[in-house]
Amino acid sequence: MVNLLSLNTLLAVVDSGSMMEAGRTVCRAQSAVSRAIRLLEGELGTPLLSRSSRGAVLSPAGETIVPRVRAVMARLSVWNVERRRIGARGIPQAVLNARRLEMFGRLIRCRQMSVVSQQMGISQPAVSFALAALENQAGQPLFERRATRLYPTGLAYRLGEASCAALNDAARLADDLAAQPVALDGRLVVGALRGARNAVLEHAVAALCQAHPALGVDLIELAGQSEMDVAAALRCGALDLVVGALRDFRHEDGLAVEPLFGMPLTLVARHGHPLLRASPGVGARELKSVRWFVDHAETEAVPMLLRLLAEARVDEPWIAVERDIAQLARRVADDPAACGVVSHAWTANAEGPTKLARIPDVLPGTWRDFGVATLAHCAPRAAASALVRTLRAVRAGSDPACAQADPTEAH
Repeated sequence: MVNLLSLNTLLAVVDSGSMMEAGRTVCRAQSAVSRAIRLLEGELGTPLLSRSSRGAVLSPAGETIVPRVRAVMARLSVWNVERRRIGARGIPQAVLNARRLEMFGRLIRCRQMSVVSQQMGISQPAVSFALAALENQAGQPLFERRATRLYPTGLAYRLGEASCAALNDAARLADDLAAQPVALDGRLVVGALRGARNAVLEHAVAALCQAHPALGVDLIELAGQSEMDVAAALRCGALDLVVGALRDFRHEDGLAVEPLFGMPLTLVARHGHPLLRASPGVGARELKSVRWFVDHAETEAVPMLLRLLAEARVDEPWIAVERDIAQLARRVADDPAACGVVSHAWTANAEGPTKLARIPDVLPGTWRDFGVATLAHCAPRAAASALVRTLRAVRAGSDPACAQADPTEAH
């Protein structure tokens, strides 16, 4: 339970601007003020103040909790009614004791000192002494004694309600700190598989860097590297995570793969191509005369294409793999019988070929799962987790053609 006296001391430092002035406000030595702040920082697990030329300055964590600390002290100020009559200010020190306030709340509910002493593991005289201290601060009795039971007065109910609310507020300080947004910095190293260079990843990286200007993101191209090499780079820490068209990592132990969406393959041809006139009623006769060009980055599309052509009863199709996407575009644009198999991201690019047209609904279901791969039994860096969350958020508002991946088809 957070020390209420330390919380009150923190507010005194914030309002006065220095440890010395805060000591005068709370009538404590400067060393006692410093100890109270260190105690509070230890309980919350984070620095709350830093020294500068301007005196004691709140840290980001301190700025997060100060509004709730003020709310706690505002609730406890109801105990100061009697002291205001003699010109006293601030909250009575006898009230800044969480255990004493907890005991007071239990007395209101149980109405027997013996029961409260058993519940809290203290002696009954200790309960009686604590109650006497609170009644002294209130300036009047808070309970009516009848035989072995105590009956709270109206003032006791009001003070008990405010005290309970203050204790509950103080207990939420740790939650406030846990919900505090973390400023990310350093370098995030991302391995980019085939298909990673798409609008979803670009928008996610841009959004992440805009939210955290001190964070840098390095994209390392992994095209052509084996699954074993990619897994080894993740294990040794050279990569924080891998994104792109997911490979078959089933034989690599210790990796976790999360599909995010499916990136479809697209068929393109020059304007006036017969398939453009026949689509969507494309049959075996139209497909037999096609010369197929496949982008080298989409070599996984060749088995899909062969399967589709086999289902259409096209035997021994003519298929060529072009190592340069620009060369593929030129070949398809110059050959009236050619079609190109490329990624949807390439055709959606504003800088894509103007001489080529997209042929819809010819390659149904030919998408690859796009997602992320990380180490399975190791907590990822905060920046890596933030990028994955941003990818999910960007995907939710991305191109409708990017469908959510089917978990049964995930690699």
